Amino acid sequence: MDGYAFEGRFTNIVPVGLTPLGLRVDLDFTGTITEGPLTGATLLGTDFFLLRPDGIGQVHTRERITRGDRVAASLQFIGYVVPPIAMPALSVLLSPDFQWPDIDLPMHGATFVEAASEEWSAATATVYGASSGAVNLAARTLRLDATSLAPTSAGQGVDGRNMARDESAGRPADTNSRC
Repeated sequence: MDGYAFEGRFTNIVPVGLTPLGLRVDLDFTGTITEGPLTGATLLGTDFFLLRPDGIGQVHTRERITRGDRVAASLQFIGYVVPPIAMPALSVLLSPDFQWPDIDLPMHGATFVEAASEEWSAATATVYGASSGAVNLAARTLRLDATSLAPTSAGQGVDGRNMARDESAGRPADTNSRC
């Protein structure tokens, strides 16, 4: 799989509070895969977001892609957002009067896939980079387009080794070994 795209909405925004590292907020979201093998499938997850005092937002999501009542894949996205405007002090963001500006915050990062679906089995052998993505907290929207950073064929690692399990050793078998 060369890539996928996703569009969604935040369903719940839960401020955790100020921590020594910055402002922690849990952002629950749901949406739809718009491109890729599971087009039309539902994606839902939570972003355990940290807005640092320097204005950089650290994104760490855990997501599930479901089709009907079946989970097709579990994803982890790790990345960051850099607001194109100066952010107010973190304590101001907790004020009940604070309104997020209606702007897209560019998002960058990488997606790692664990798949239980044949449609996404090759996705577990690579990492996907956000080729474009944005979050708009005022509109409660997010979107992500991701492209494989190391395309591989199903079951092959980036170095071409067979990634079948060597159950006796509990690790991937190296079928290229000459021992």
